[in-house]
Amino acid sequence: MIIYCSKCRINWARLWSQDDDLRDESFDHCPECKTDKYLQEGTDITAYIKCPISGRIKNVDTGVEIHAEHISTAPLPHRKKVYDESYEEFQLRMEQAEDDWVAARRSGNAVAKGKPIRKFHWENIN
Repeated sequence: MIIYCSKCRINWARLWSQDDDLRDESFDHCPECKTDKYLQEGTDITAYIKCPISGRIKNVDTGVEIHAEHISTAPLPHRKKVYDESYEEFQLRMEQAEDDWVAARRSGNAVAKGKPIRKFHWENIN
């Protein structure tokens, strides 16, 4: 099964395994960035392996050695942040949250809450 690392942008035919001393179990991770945080299902039929001793990366099908910077991957889409509320609406929400916290504190029911975050979403641009 081919696994794709979205951080390194590489399809791996074989992941590396590491023992977790704290939990007495092992987990698979990307050979390049050493984490399993960015792993997902493979995106292409071309996959690579990395030798744990030499660090060389090879194409599984052809056996040709490839440097990490020369691996062909699809470009990541460019994204921009789009705000879903105006700055004035955000300011009003922040002031209301602060007023609610002060009122709760006076009544003895204050719970520490984080600051409100301005509402937004990401849009892909090409």
